[in-house]
Amino acid sequence: MKKKVFLSGPIQGMEDNQSYRDVIRGVCLRCGYEPIDPWLREKVIYKGADPDWWRNIPKDFIKRDLEDIEKCDLLVAYLPRLSAGTCMELFYAKLRAKEP
Repeated sequence: MKKKVFLSGPIQGMEDNQSYRDVIRGVCLRCGYEPIDPWLREKVIYKGADPDWWRNIPKDFIKRDLEDIEKCDLLVAYLPRLSAGTCMELFYAKLRAKEP
């Protein structure tokens, strides 16, 4: 069974600049890891022009990310700028003793 890696990185404010995920995903696959990328399921949330877009976020939004981290062996974080979500994911992975 392949080891799994959670891909973490800023989304909000970088919705149109998520290509870093493709690069990290490729490296993970070449190294024999199965990447788990929350952007693949969450990008639809960030596509609206509605100024109240955040009101439509599913209630289990964060819970699903944390459950994905639980299923992974390690977490890879790309942090070119401060991101509350990425920091929370890093903290949670550390609490759960995931490899850095």
